[in-house]
Amino acid sequence: MRESFKQKLIRNIFTSKVFLFILIIATIWVVLICLKITSKRYQMAKEIFNIQQQISQLKKENQDLSVAIESFNNPSFLEKEAKRRLNLRKEGEEVVILPKNEFSDNQTTTPETNSASLAGSSNQNQVVDNKEEPNFQKWWRYFFK
Repeated sequence: MRESFKQKLIRNIFTSKVFLFILIIATIWVVLICLKITSKRYQMAKEIFNIQQQISQLKKENQDLSVAIESFNNPSFLEKEAKRRLNLRKEGEEVVILPKNEFSDNQTTTPETNSASLAGSSNQNQVVDNKEEPNFQKWWRYFFK
């Protein structure tokens, strides 16, 4: 049987070394593109996972801050902090400041002396401490006890 010119040409093209070389190059190019896409997908999945972890951590922090805000808005908490940090007192409330070392009757203060100078109460304790023991004993106790 006789082959037509077109069929011979097609067979010669498909069996030629140039066609084989171009086919190999095209296959390698397609494989490299697929690898690049797979690598990008892996990186994106990893980034999504990290972002989801950050989101869950931020949600937890947000929840903790919401609880803290609720406690800060609580009137009893505000009252305690005003007393502790600002040395404030309610009207009609008596404040007594005791020294840290020991309790004695001559070191307590009444509301009248306390309301005059709440900030000076630490100075009063220092004056009382100076009368009790000499300065060198205080330094000795500070460094060695």
